[in-house]
Amino acid sequence: MSGREREFREYVRSRTVALHRTAYMLCGDWHIAQDLTQETPVRAAATEPYMPDSAEEIVEHAELFQALLRLPLRQRATVVLRYLDGLSERETATALGCSQGTVKSQTSRALNSLRTFLDRTESTL
Repeated sequence: MSGREREFREYVRSRTVALHRTAYMLCGDWHIAQDLTQETPVRAAATEPYMPDSAEEIVEHAELFQALLRLPLRQRATVVLRYLDGLSERETATALGCSQGTVKSQTSRALNSLRTFLDRTESTL
């Protein structure tokens, strides 16, 4: 195994939990997210798949997860990348192929929708 291969595998290993969480938050299915987490690095590097030892626990806050799933895909992706993966506005814009202004507006709309949904959910409890 080359040094470059070893470096890539270590990177994937160190990011597996975050990659799985991101995939889960985007698609809403734990098993599909696990498949994506395993298949994507293989496609990116054309190397053997990395199989994580264990999956992270399913998201504890079901209400927030349901609210995220109700967001339009672009808004959901923005929130996941910004707040769960910790990307900056610039990094998020690059990842989504849009401007920083679009990231700001999508994030603002998404957070307002999440607040509204969570307030409604809270008031029915």
